[in-house]
Amino acid sequence: MRYAILYFLVAGNLALGQTFTGTISGGVADSTGAVVAGVRLRAMNEDTGLLRTEASNATGDYLFASLPPGRYRVEAALAEFKQESVRGVVLQVNQKVRIDLVLKPGDVSETVEVTGAAPLVNTSDATVGQVIDQ
Repeated sequence: MRYAILYFLVAGNLALGQTFTGTISGGVADSTGAVVAGVRLRAMNEDTGLLRTEASNATGDYLFASLPPGRYRVEAALAEFKQESVRGVVLQVNQKVRIDLVLKPGDVSETVEVTGAAPLVNTSDATVGQVIDQ
């Protein structure tokens, strides 16, 4: 009887230590190898649609903890960089997966600044008018 009670106490404590989740972590750098902080990261389970968001810290590291097992897509986005995406990341129970991402510079865009205003067009009636300055 004593051994049965001892067995259940030990087995119960072992069951509490089990985890049924996994972890995806990694680092974010640019194409020169410099770490990039403040990157918006998303981990989406491709089967269930579960979505988690994080941001890279000052050293460029990120962590998605306590994710249920499944296939994930990890995306990283930051202004002035192209979005980076890794698909088909398989996460098993109690597994730690490391995915390091490299962001490439984004396309340069032109900015057009308009200083003059186009004349307003009256579309509600057919009246024609004009303002004459002195």
